[in-house]
Amino acid sequence: PNDCGRTIEGAAEESHACDSKQCASKSVDCQLSEWGRWTECTASCGGGQQTRERNVTVPAQGRTGRPCEGSLVEAQGCRMAPCEPSRDCIWGDWQPWSHCTAPCGGGEQRRHRRVLQEARGLGQLCDPHRTVELQPCNPKPCTKRLVRDCEWADWSDWAGCSTTCGGGVTFRARKMMDAENGGRACSGDFQQFQPCKARECPAPKPCRFGDWHQWSACSDPCGGVTSRARSIADYSNDQGAPCDGELEQLHSCNVGNLSNVTGLYTCPGARDCELSEWSAWTECSRDCGGGQRFQQRRVLTAPRRGGAPCTGTTRRVEACGTTRCAPPRDCRWAAWGPWSACSSLCNG
Repeated sequence: PNDCGRTIEGAAEESHACDSKQCASKSVDCQLSEWGRWTECTASCGGGQQTRERNVTVPAQGRTGRPCEGSLVEAQGCRMAPCEPSRDCIWGDWQPWSHCTAPCGGGEQRRHRRVLQEARGLGQLCDPHRTVELQPCNPKPCTKRLVRDCEWADWSDWAGCSTTCGGGVTFRARKMMDAENGGRACSGDFQQFQPCKARECPAPKPCRFGDWHQWSACSDPCGGVTSRARSIADYSNDQGAPCDGELEQLHSCNVGNLSNVTGLYTCPGARDCELSEWSAWTECSRDCGGGQRFQQRRVLTAPRRGGAPCTGTTRRVEACGTTRCAPPRDCRWAAWGPWSACSSLCNG
């Protein structure tokens, strides 16, 4: 159909019974497949057609087998919304020429334009023209050099404070565009500084161990070992004292029978405790002001049957980085460097 035509709906193909003679074979009813998917619409707007199909999967057989009834192809209308009218592409007008890039000696100026209306439907596309035009300007030679005064750029934002707590200093900077051909020179600062304080520094806080946990169950019913552990509940801050002590303790348990000969508690099949070597110390948590580092070892063989018990600890902590951090100091200016060469041979 065209934009004004009507779409067709209904069956494009039908089937009906034929050859109704009686057959001696077993009766089977005719069966149709499910409908397939609708085809793509024949138009994007203004009314189109789409179809779907199905097939005879089992033909009717026998004297009483019922034949298939109904259509094998269906059609329906689609995308009935009216199409938008076609329109041609239109270029917009040129904008005014920009200022010339030089007051004399030859410069350049430009102007722009854009597409005012895009093409739609069957409308004509815009011709491939330029969107920017350039032309020369102020071609007369300069009779004297252009004089330009020095100018300061805007100040930058203030930088972050130099300390995270307590008093510090912050600064901001700006750039200078030099004078040319005898223009007036700039005077002023390239940088500005002012005091700042991010927050108050916290009071000194020492490191604090947590409470010991309960002793563990004995590792053997005769001559075993039990252990308990604790952790660091609060770490120290920059000014507080660090923790120094054990994080785990071992103790013998179920020590067995006292020997009248050796004076020791023994059990049949006794085995002594064996501990591994200490590991290397971990990195210190602070470079100065007091930090912590850890070292640990493990039980390789637990004592049994009255063997020599494990003694000592399997994890220990000690203070490190105890040198005092550099004390606060005031900001101090360095000496001025020598003056640079003058930016102009004459006129300042």
